[in-house]
Amino acid sequence: QMVEEIGGERVEYADLMWLPSATDVFGPSEEGYWKDLDDSFQLPFFKRERDRVKELGDNGTCYWWLRSVYAADTTAFRHVHTDGGNSTPSAGWSNGFAPGFDI
Repeated sequence: QMVEEIGGERVEYADLMWLPSATDVFGPSEEGYWKDLDDSFQLPFFKRERDRVKELGDNGTCYWWLRSVYAADTTAFRHVHTDGGNSTPSAGWSNGFAPGFDI
């Protein structure tokens, strides 16, 4: 189930493919770097840093985008580092994305 707030209204729907949020991957931000709904939580699959890392064949690990914006900057989004950590690059960066699937 996906839950979003759109135009001040809570919208719930099922989506079999989605882009993970920063909270899905890292849990709620105590510093307020990203905002999600109060009932959002870290998905168990992403608890370990090694489970957040994405590999690109023989090219090693790569950065990947999340759907969460950086709360303090309108031109930046959260992404996952090659070591499983996170930061906030400019939205103009060319990174990959890793959709989630519910099958």
